[in-house]
Amino acid sequence: MFSVAQRAGYTVMPGGFAHVPIEHRADVKTAGVQIAKDVWVRTPERSAEGGSVTVTPLEAPEPVASLTVVRHGLPTEGVSSPRVLNDLFWLGRYAERAEDTARLLSAVRDRYQDYRSRPWLTGSNSLPILVSALTRVSGSPAALVPSGASDLDRAFVELRSLTGAADRPGSLAFSVRRLESAARGVRDQLSLDTWMVLSGVNDALEDYSEDTTADPVVMASVHTSVLGGMLALAALALSHWFEILAGTC
Repeated sequence: MFSVAQRAGYTVMPGGFAHVPIEHRADVKTAGVQIAKDVWVRTPERSAEGGSVTVTPLEAPEPVASLTVVRHGLPTEGVSSPRVLNDLFWLGRYAERAEDTARLLSAVRDRYQDYRSRPWLTGSNSLPILVSALTRVSGSPAALVPSGASDLDRAFVELRSLTGAADRPGSLAFSVRRLESAARGVRDQLSLDTWMVLSGVNDALEDYSEDTTADPVVMASVHTSVLGGMLALAALALSHWFEILAGTC
């Protein structure tokens, strides 16, 4: 199908690109040979003018509910290609993963801060269990730690890896990177507000990747920034994009 890009989106044209068999030509001896042609659907009025095509009137189809969305303040028909719908779906899916990961990391980080200086408290033995569960949920192997490291050291190394290791599947940075990749595929479909949110999240993760202080407070700031960004993105999706919401189901 042919479509024309407009300010408010894309308009589908009554035509497309097709392959036409040419076995009827005398100079074509091989069966199955085809040529490419543009195919257009002509209206009865245009066909009558040309006089070369006879159009048989068809029964009017049953009315279909109009699928119209408002994008950038302008109404447009909700017609998208499979690629666009796929990117919007994964945008929603990775946004949900990033939000869930940020919440889990925040919960385990809070327990780490409770017990790192007071390991004698009741419940401190739960920290390794929580970290192990977090690693399993991420779906990737645990980060490497020096032999003989304490449970607290192991917990912090794993929290740091699952926060900022962009090349580790299941980490917070990995989900945000995939989210941005899907967003770039449909950049003309997204509002400026969406890009502002994604930019802020990306800046927070980039600053954390360059941080050498190993301060849990800095880690907490990143978790808060990413979680806030994903909640803002969810609000934008609720207002405009049903395809994004489908990715969060």
